[in-house]
Amino acid sequence: MPKSPALLDYHRGLEYDKLLPSPPLLLSQGHWRGLVLEHHDAPPWEFPECCASHHHIGVLLGPWHGERWIDGRHRSEMAPRGTLSIIPASVPYASRWQSRSQAIVLALDPSLLGTVAHEAVGCDRLELNFCWLHDGDAFISQILHLLKSDTESGHPIGPIYGDSLATALIVHLFKQYVTRPPRLLVYTGGIPRYRLIPVLEYIDAHLQHSISLQDLANIAGMSQYYFCRLFRQTMGIAPFQYVRQQRIERAKILLQQPHLSILEVGLQCGFISPSHFTRQFQQTVGVTPTAYRKAILP
Repeated sequence: MPKSPALLDYHRGLEYDKLLPSPPLLLSQGHWRGLVLEHHDAPPWEFPECCASHHHIGVLLGPWHGERWIDGRHRSEMAPRGTLSIIPASVPYASRWQSRSQAIVLALDPSLLGTVAHEAVGCDRLELNFCWLHDGDAFISQILHLLKSDTESGHPIGPIYGDSLATALIVHLFKQYVTRPPRLLVYTGGIPRYRLIPVLEYIDAHLQHSISLQDLANIAGMSQYYFCRLFRQTMGIAPFQYVRQQRIERAKILLQQPHLSILEVGLQCGFISPSHFTRQFQQTVGVTPTAYRKAILP
């Protein structure tokens, strides 16, 4: 009797030292709901047949030379930098590469796709296709690199940023990589004022704390997908951009109080470190918090 593929269960946590010759250079596990970002740089290796609890979406950061087995199909090839791979959850796969392999891999919980599918297209299940594209996908590559940068920076905006990127990624997958691409529901008209005001008040009261997209959608009484679409229509920017904007505006006010240090101002506005506060403030305002304070105080 053939041996069953091993199960990589992200709900229980993976023991990377048993899977690969070296642990990931970067790992985001535990920060976003339904997402795990991995950045790998591994020497030649043979990865045994397994299947994962999550969908795997990967982008190569360098050329790849080796063999792969996907759901019983075998291929030996050279793949260039930027190659995209999508391996649906529960599909058996194995690989063996002959030179150093570098990649960003996003593990995506199928339940998250199911939730967005229900919200965006009115169905509970969509079948994700296996994909291996040498030409890549610029949109997916950008999303993965943004999530990587966010993880490297310590998730400075909080989970709302990754939540927003994940929603955009899933909608893109629905359009391009499912067996029968659905017709996305179209929402217009923006968020009614009586739903919007409690959301804005919540953001204003919680700028110091972590804010998730699901928190805001729940307050508005909407699905996450629906909320993202209508918030942008109403406010002209995405929810995470609004949160970042409000933190900067709060910082401008607090910088007028000389008894507060730059560190204290940053922390009270939800910035995770002085360096992140300085970087975000300078990118938005054009000067550092210190320079801004010197300019406004007598």
